[in-house]
Amino acid sequence: MPVSYKFDQALGFMTEFWSGDIEIADVVEFWTKVDGSAEAQVIRRSLADVRHATPNFTPQQLHAAVRDVLLPRRLGRDWITAILVQSVQQFRMSQHYQVFAEYNSRIEIFSNRDEALIWLLRRDPRP
Repeated sequence: MPVSYKFDQALGFMTEFWSGDIEIADVVEFWTKVDGSAEAQVIRRSLADVRHATPNFTPQQLHAAVRDVLLPRRLGRDWITAILVQSVQQFRMSQHYQVFAEYNSRIEIFSNRDEALIWLLRRDPRP
């Protein structure tokens, strides 16, 4: 799987590492895995580092996945994500995700890791 993650218990967030070619099936698999994690459900804050990833899916595929997979799983649970990007393609796809997932997520996009962490650590998920 082209994504891995680890928890920082002391600071209370999860770091996602995305790399290589990312298909929509990879995104769905990751969401399913994370949403099944009790630890992730308590923290509900993540830093998604996509700087080494190439999204190989369309905005329409992402919208369908958010609508059909992500939102039903996270219904009623707020999630906070700082997305770290370096390319225009990563930024654009992250913008799509930001719009599609706004129902239950607070998402900001950054090119600087320190700024992303400062923003992330100042926000707590709503109960």
